[in-house]
Amino acid sequence: MSKISLKIKSLWPSLAVLATMALGAILRAVPLMHRDFWYDEAFTGVTVRQTWGQMMSIIVHDVHPPLYYILLKLWTLIATSSPLAIRSFSVILSVATIGLVYVALRQWCPKSPLPAILGSLVMAINPFFINYGQEARMYALFAFLLALTAIVITKSWAKPSTKLNLIYGCLLLALMLTHYLGFVFALAFVIADIIKHRRIIWQSYIIPLLGGLAWLPSFHAQVSGHGSLGWVPNSTFDHLPTTLHIFLFGAPVGVAGVPPALGYRFAFLSVASVSIILVILITTLVVIITLRKKWDANLTLTAFMTVFPLLAALALQLIHVQLFVERFLTGSGLFLVLFLILALSRLDNKFAVLKITVGVYILLVLAIKPNTYTPHFSTLANKINQLAPHSEVLATDPFDFILLNFYLGESSNLHLYNASDVNQHIDGWALIYGQDQVFALPAGPTIIAAHNSTSFPSHHITGTVDDISLLQN
Repeated sequence: MSKISLKIKSLWPSLAVLATMALGAILRAVPLMHRDFWYDEAFTGVTVRQTWGQMMSIIVHDVHPPLYYILLKLWTLIATSSPLAIRSFSVILSVATIGLVYVALRQWCPKSPLPAILGSLVMAINPFFINYGQEARMYALFAFLLALTAIVITKSWAKPSTKLNLIYGCLLLALMLTHYLGFVFALAFVIADIIKHRRIIWQSYIIPLLGGLAWLPSFHAQVSGHGSLGWVPNSTFDHLPTTLHIFLFGAPVGVAGVPPALGYRFAFLSVASVSIILVILITTLVVIITLRKKWDANLTLTAFMTVFPLLAALALQLIHVQLFVERFLTGSGLFLVLFLILALSRLDNKFAVLKITVGVYILLVLAIKPNTYTPHFSTLANKINQLAPHSEVLATDPFDFILLNFYLGESSNLHLYNASDVNQHIDGWALIYGQDQVFALPAGPTIIAAHNSTSFPSHHITGTVDDISLLQN
């Protein structure tokens, strides 16, 4: 074999993973501006536009820890706080996670680069990770940190060192400060680590312990101010097949509440049938791996990190803590992909089953029916600026207020007139202050963004965007 052929053979895995990352970047970047920010993203955008002190005060009054907002604010100092710039932070992290999946699987399957390449391809085209890899929320950061933690902990198992233990501890703290279900994933890592070593390596846990204690007063303030997430319904074990389907085939983003699974373009495919087939195939795979005694530390870790957080989220419902939302459990989706690639690669030497499975997966992804989105609040803000840029603007519910606040900017003369209950004070909304709310219609020139125009008989309609009418006096 010539030197050129040897060089190409040695380089092709690197070129292949770069190609999958490029594909992942295109699939995440192209749709970025096809839909507006929804409420959660608008909350993110308004929050990072504040001063550092104001931002931290808002975070403490919200229900999430601070790391994502801190990193995103640093990013906006370079990239600005436009919708495209804010979302691009998640895109970068999501594409980097594709690379981390390759690194993890290459580390765990050293004999061949094929499982790692196919694993990175699955992450690149996975609709769940594409959709949440565009969101101006913490889910892309969460997946990135979880993948990195898995790489570090398994590397420390293979070659223990104080440096790796300290990095692992820092990553556990980062997980806990990114999302509160990070505590569940961190606990899962700790349990796996203790089982592996049959003891606690204290140097790994000093940093997350001290960091967690430092954030504890703020966490207490958040919990006492909000309690459980009342909008999250109870889930039961029979929902788990649908959850697995969502992890592999996606859910619509920008949907209030708990989004359903994405459907298919073809009538002969349904979410229910594919979900049941998934459960049967995964169960069969687990049985085969067990009978063939193919379990190892890495395969066990990915299986445990998939299952434990799902069961923990279900168990938390027993104490009225409702957190079973697929995007909150992004890590289980990540580890499901890693587990499936690892397990399938254990079945034969030539990876025939793995190749066929990934091929079928690609076909099913192509059969998914994507959600269509219509620009809503950006269009509304543009119409308001065209009609009367200096008039007072009234939003008639708190959600519309936050969204218009982001798109109009804080320099706008925007107020909340709570049409459903004019005299109700808005308490518990981290981005709505006393001076933002009015209890009577102003006498001067006013634009009202209302879902029900009949509530304002003295105003006439000057524009409509979907179900929101723009009214002027």
